[in-house]
Order: sequence, then structure tokens, then C-alpha cells
Amino acid sequence: MFYGIQVFTGKEEMIKQHFLPLVLGDDDAAFIPAYDMKKKIRGEYKTVTKPLFPGYIIIRTEDAKELFFKLKALPEFTKLLRSEDYFLSVNDDEARVLLKLGGEEMHIETSVGVVAGDRVEIISGALLNYTGEITYINRHKRFARIKIRLFGEEREVKVGLEVIEKRL
Repeated sequence: MFYGIQVFTGKEEMIKQHFLPLVLGDDDAAFIPAYDMKKKIRGEYKTVTKPLFPGYIIIRTEDAKELFFKLKALPEFTKLLRSEDYFLSVNDDEARVLLKLGGEEMHIETSVGVVAGDRVEIISGALLNYTGEITYINRHKRFARIKIRLFGEEREVKVGLEVIEKRL
């Protein structure tokens, strides 16, 4: 099962690299769902990787209760998401969407598309077979917002989208 861990925003990679190996079992894995987007830096467009859910790490484990107690021993803030009675897991449909968009590493590459009227036609990239809703496109900053369901609620997240043409 996949579970979410809340951490301080900006410390996701450091915690994944330095602290999670101390508490994860051999069959467990940690992911920071991320997306690529093109950003203009000093006059050149460069690919920048950003977290899809800032402040969260996704963990694949079979024993959430044991992980919960191991996380309490870490010196950094890590909180396994839970409600009153149970740990919040990413259900199979939610995990399938994340894996479909980002592959095994949950890393979503920049997509390329064409705007035709009021529709967006994706030519290549992670959004090519995406059936969900694109809610907003910023052509100048080269990103789109899409709706993803995670932990039982709808969330809008940014993904890289480069619109190469606008047809009327």
C-alpha cells in the first residue's frame, strides 16, 4: 500500500535521502512525486524539476503502524497521514493515475500540446493518454493545472505543458 508522509516543504529530498533509509524496510520504497517544466533562467529555457505535492513524500509499505512509530524517532518533522482511527492510504485508482502519469518513479515529464479552439491536443509527454481534466493553462510560463484525486479528495496540481501552436 502507498501512504503519505508530511514533511517541511523544501526538505522532501533531504529527508528521503538521509532519514528514510534508516526506517524503511527492504521491501519499502519512498517517492517524491515530481514534475518537469521549462523555465526561463537568464534568457534560456531550462528544465526544472519541482515536487507535485510540496511537503509530502509517498511511501510504499505493508506495515504502516511500524513505520508510524519509526518515524517518531527521527530528528526531522515527519508525520504519517492518518485520521482518528486509521492511516490514510493512496487507493489503487489514485496510485494507478500517479504511476500512469509519472512511471515507476512518479516523475511527470513535460508534455507538448497544441491549442485548437477551446481544446488542448496533447502531442507527446505524460499527459498524452491522460483522461482527467485540465483546468488551467499558462502558455507563457509553460505549465497546466490538472485535477488529481489523492487521499480521497480532489487536488489541483501543476504539470509542465509546452504549447507549441495555437490553432483557430
